[in-house]
Amino acid sequence: MDEKELKEKIRQLIVEKLEKYKETELTEEKNSSPKYEINQRVITASDFENIEDYSYISIKSDAIITPLARETIKTKKLNVIFSDIKKDKIKIAIGSDHAGYKLKEELKTFLKLKGIEFFDFGTDGEERVDFNEYAYKVAKEVSDGNFDYGIIIDGLGIASSIVANKLSGIRATPCTDAKSAKISREHIWSNVLTLGSMILTVEKMREIVDTWLNTPYGKGRYERRVKKILELEKKLREI
Repeated sequence: MDEKELKEKIRQLIVEKLEKYKETELTEEKNSSPKYEINQRVITASDFENIEDYSYISIKSDAIITPLARETIKTKKLNVIFSDIKKDKIKIAIGSDHAGYKLKEELKTFLKLKGIEFFDFGTDGEERVDFNEYAYKVAKEVSDGNFDYGIIIDGLGIASSIVANKLSGIRATPCTDAKSAKISREHIWSNVLTLGSMILTVEKMREIVDTWLNTPYGKGRYERRVKKILELEKKLREI
């Protein structure tokens, strides 16, 4: 086989590989579309009785899934897709202390399903740590402009918000429901959300995060008031 024939053979192999990759990608895209839609607020195991294993199901992000239903999802290896989420091109820094670790793992799953890029700054387990360190790490990343937003989880969400708000440009708000999440974004342009694992269920956490991320900054009087906060911050730095 001369050089010309060898080059042609390599070219054909590359074309075949690309075609195969394209077919695989299209197949995966087709298979990833939801096959079943469940719209009710409370989802039980009986809702999955007639759904085949490995199917894709579409549900609302704030749906309440009973423990038995969760077990059924795992057993049948169902793929859950949230029908009301928005895929924004944003980056989120997340972190927690030991008390918030488990809820943070649930948060990571939720953000992956939303298609949102994030980085976990720890902690990496339930061994006792000081919340200060992780709240500072997340807030610092947002303050420096490396990430658009931050989400921090501890026992109540209050302690981390105190630490985060020490940094320039941070408006950290502890939220306990969708209403407080909406107002914190609209009224004061919250850019760091703090959550309490001791007072929130997984479903409530998802509802809060979804509302917080999808609520735009308010204009008019809200913008005027936030600008006053920024002006005060600037004056304090000059002292």
